[in-house]
Amino acid sequence: MNSETKVKELKKIITDVLTPIINNDYVYLDLPYHNNIGDTLIWKGTETFLQTIPHKCLYKASCENYITPKINESVIILLHGGGNFGDLYEIHNNFRLKIIKEFPNNPIIILPQTIYYKDKSKLESHSQTLANHKNLTICARDHRSLNILRDNFEQNKHLLLPDMAFCIDLSFIEKYKLTETKKYLYFKRSDKEFRDIEFSNYFKLSESHDAQDWPTYEVELKEYRNFLRLLNLKNKVSNIEFMNKIICKIMDLYILNVFFPKILKLGIEFISTYEHIYSTRLHAAILSILLDKKITFLDNSYGKNSNYYKSWLYNLDSIEMISN
Repeated sequence: MNSETKVKELKKIITDVLTPIINNDYVYLDLPYHNNIGDTLIWKGTETFLQTIPHKCLYKASCENYITPKINESVIILLHGGGNFGDLYEIHNNFRLKIIKEFPNNPIIILPQTIYYKDKSKLESHSQTLANHKNLTICARDHRSLNILRDNFEQNKHLLLPDMAFCIDLSFIEKYKLTETKKYLYFKRSDKEFRDIEFSNYFKLSESHDAQDWPTYEVELKEYRNFLRLLNLKNKVSNIEFMNKIICKIMDLYILNVFFPKILKLGIEFISTYEHIYSTRLHAAILSILLDKKITFLDNSYGKNSNYYKSWLYNLDSIEMISN
């Protein structure tokens, strides 16, 4: 299957499953106000999908600038998807648990997530908390995550869906494409999910390759420094209600109109110049599919990439999975 057909297939699955269940106005929470371009691609895809449904977004926020909205019990709560369901990224998981406790009667949908726990006691604790919610739907991003839900979150509804980044319009991607060179990229993640491998086993190192993570991790952007200043100011005035609301609104406007577009453009431009991507990051691979690149996919520290590949990408002609 070629890349264009695969993108259409995955987008249709998302549309067919989510459109009927997001059947009222909604709020969208846990937005990625940080410099991970992959999470921003998920956000862009989610926003693109939400524009296709006939309901309004009443409020949106990150965990950093969240203020409890006054909403009735029919309003749906959407929680951002990604790879932070579990005990690897406590900030986002704790925020999700807080929202689930705060709105016990609202329908809640956790958008497609990879699920991973190192600590079984935390898995048991979280499953008990989520079991108390009467209308919670959790979307798994791969079959292994779905099995974790079936085994441990029996009281909740479960769905299997691809990553929301596949909903990004290809016309949006085209706007920022640069001229492709003959170089290849070793996309080497630099965080806690990195799995140390002998990369030279998979290709011959030469002058025609680059090795790095997302550009936003290599050099701190001035736009991100500006956001951190706003966040610091927000934390200082958080006890002054009207000031807190003003700063939160400014943060929203800055992220939506300056930082969000900046790093989306930067990510697309970066990947687009390479002919072949060797990626340890899921969203570098997904963006490479959207750009119709040749991909060699390497696993992260806990099997996220290989499980996603086995669930959705196994029949894509342009990708090879290296699981060792």
